[in-house]
Amino acid sequence: MRRFAVLCLAVVTLLFALPCAEAVKLEVTVPSEGSRLLAPTRDFYAVVSIDREGKNPEQEPFNVRFELYRDGVLAPMRVVTSSVSDTTGLTPLNAIKTDYPFGYTPGTALDILASPPPDLVFDPSLPVSFYDATLKAVVTRHYAAALIQGGHTKDFDTNYSTIYTRDLEEGAYTLKVTAVGGAGRELHSATLPLTFGIVPDKIISRFSPEKHMDNVNAFARSNNSHIYTDPFAGYWDASSLPHGGVPGTLFYEIVRRWRPNDLLEYMGGTIRAVLYNVAETSATNRVELGGLAHAGRLDSKSILWYHYDTGEVSINYNPGNGQTATQAGTIVPFAEGRRLALVRAEIRGDGVTEPATSDYVYYPDLADKTVDWNVADGVAVKAKQLLSLFGVTRPLQPSAADVIPAEDGTYTMRNRIETVKYTLMDGSTEVAVFEARRVELTRPDVSSRPSVYEFRHDLPIPAEFNKPLTVRVQAFDTYGDPVPGTDAAFTISPRATGGGGGGGGCDTGAAPFAALLLIPLLYVASRREAA
Repeated sequence: MRRFAVLCLAVVTLLFALPCAEAVKLEVTVPSEGSRLLAPTRDFYAVVSIDREGKNPEQEPFNVRFELYRDGVLAPMRVVTSSVSDTTGLTPLNAIKTDYPFGYTPGTALDILASPPPDLVFDPSLPVSFYDATLKAVVTRHYAAALIQGGHTKDFDTNYSTIYTRDLEEGAYTLKVTAVGGAGRELHSATLPLTFGIVPDKIISRFSPEKHMDNVNAFARSNNSHIYTDPFAGYWDASSLPHGGVPGTLFYEIVRRWRPNDLLEYMGGTIRAVLYNVAETSATNRVELGGLAHAGRLDSKSILWYHYDTGEVSINYNPGNGQTATQAGTIVPFAEGRRLALVRAEIRGDGVTEPATSDYVYYPDLADKTVDWNVADGVAVKAKQLLSLFGVTRPLQPSAADVIPAEDGTYTMRNRIETVKYTLMDGSTEVAVFEARRVELTRPDVSSRPSVYEFRHDLPIPAEFNKPLTVRVQAFDTYGDPVPGTDAAFTISPRATGGGGGGGGCDTGAAPFAALLLIPLLYVASRREAA
């Protein structure tokens, strides 16, 4: 009897020990928390981190199965399963297509094999299987990932239409990810809810430089607005993947998949577009803004336009005492009906030696200028100084013929606010007309590509400048037509000899000139009172 009890205890101990012998834990990292509301029909990545409980992959091979269930429906709408090697416990290297013609990476084939995206997985014994949507899952030492297709790119390199009868439509879903061991035994599973619908409020912005991204994140939080930071299907950045202490270096993109999915997210809801450092060829311009232009939505009231109140993330300047001060910018909306915002004036030079002009180029860290932060109330300058005007313009909604779609998912807009003209007026008389200046601004310390919605325009102050004049501003589109909402006017007035410049760190504007005008009025008032 005692021997039987000992045997029973041994069997029970063995049974409880079996799960531990094949223990594994999965945790879903993509879609991340806060990013589990996806546009209907969107393709997406599902990524899980793998905790192998101290074992190597070859000691305990298992596959990972990704299932997507629509709530209330028993059968899964999508099933994508890996096929690992029994020897290595990983996706075989020869099952990863490193020479995919529609993929791009600045890296090498070895980089791809080190951090493979699931898009490139196939059955090497059956080359046509590369198009099989059910095989797009990869297992590595530290992560497993799957490409789950929703229907938006069903016509691009996939057998989607032959195996699925229904797109991922609006509604509630559940994602289940399971580690499947020998004989189909489930070792561990993780689930999370997903919703397909319209994100109500979202951000369009460049993500660089870092300080700008910090500001955009804070701006998004204050407005309860969403920023898309999870990788879009077809946009693979290994540095963000689960790893064993050394992040991957692979960047890999399939533009014909990620760009349509990116744009899809902006086809509904409120959009807050922050215009800073937006280059002509950036995804912000060519995919998101360009795609909205193609849909005829750039003038929609659902798009709210923003810029920095100073035009920059931060600016170093001379407050008038020869020292260096710094002014941080704040993200603010364009004024109602305005397509051009004059954000500041900078003044350079001592009034003796004329400074060289530098249109279209700017170094925010150089404290080689004084600054007037409020152009509208006037700017005080001296003759022979250099007045630099900085501004931001909004995109125009081009005609249908002026938005050109490309096969790679980009859109070229052939009409925008392209030039600004300045006229110097003495009352109703034209004193000078400055040649039209292009709308573009390059910040060499930030990017070599010019922003196409910002500008720096240098206006040399004439040597004979000795009385207040009005500067009239008007912007024109690519066809030379004036653009409503871009006209402006402000006064420049002489600054007394001595001192460094115009405005410094305060908003003095035309106040000195206005004070001079008050002197004769005060004299007349005193004579009347005496009488």
